[in-house]
Amino acid sequence: MSFRPIRDLIAARAAPVAGGAATTSQASQAPGRACLRLPRSFLLAALVLALPSLLAACAPGPETDADADPDATQAAAATEGESLTVRGQIRLPAGASLPAGAQIEVTLVNTLLADTPMAVLARQTLERPTGASSDFALEVPAVMVEEQMVHALSALARDRDGRVLFVTDSAQRVDPALDTRWQLSLVSVAGPDDEDAGTAAIHLDYDCAGRAVHAIYASDRITLSFQDTGQSLLLPAAIAASGARFALDGNEFWSRGNQASLTLAGQRRVTCHELARRSGPEDTADSEPQ
Repeated sequence: MSFRPIRDLIAARAAPVAGGAATTSQASQAPGRACLRLPRSFLLAALVLALPSLLAACAPGPETDADADPDATQAAAATEGESLTVRGQIRLPAGASLPAGAQIEVTLVNTLLADTPMAVLARQTLERPTGASSDFALEVPAVMVEEQMVHALSALARDRDGRVLFVTDSAQRVDPALDTRWQLSLVSVAGPDDEDAGTAAIHLDYDCAGRAVHAIYASDRITLSFQDTGQSLLLPAAIAASGARFALDGNEFWSRGNQASLTLAGQRRVTCHELARRSGPEDTADSEPQ
């Protein structure tokens, strides 16, 4: 903002003071008009003192509630500790029941962060569930829910010894901001010797950092057999932004194309390279990687 026009105006008004007799003559020729003769420095000081008040009067006032941006208002409320409640029901397979001491875990994740510790937004453990269905209610901070992210629910049931009995065969995509009761259906987790590891399964041999691993892919789980120890590990399907991911209790197997990664609880992640692929029933205990 330039103050030159204001300065020139003040100088023009104060000029008659320096004019002496000429000014008096001009004033006498204009009856009814009084000329206030003030020093130029006085007028300039008065303008400087009044300038802050003039600028404040021209400044835009605060937004009213009616003019406020709804999205900005919601974001501000979220930062103040608001939380969203994701409610729903978990159903067991028809005719199935849980043994005494069983627990059900339900988890809300951000699928775009599936391979990071920040993926889990909320988790609830239902103690001693009874009946064929159980209700859940997950509390998640609203500030953690973003529209451009993809959120999903999954659940599993364990017995009192921690063994997984039932899992969700696929994650349920949800919008935590909606007031909706979400439904999760559990399926039975079959062991590696069950008939389900038959014609519908895919058998793969991997070299995982020098360790021979045989994998049996089913629709909702994977069974890993380790040649060096003779042990098997069953992992239910887990949420992934891409590829096929199976995880449980710190163990994870994540395949993408003809490569995969293996993480065993407490150990570092290793890369696995596919060696052979075949379909159909097979005795995994006697299988040898090709």
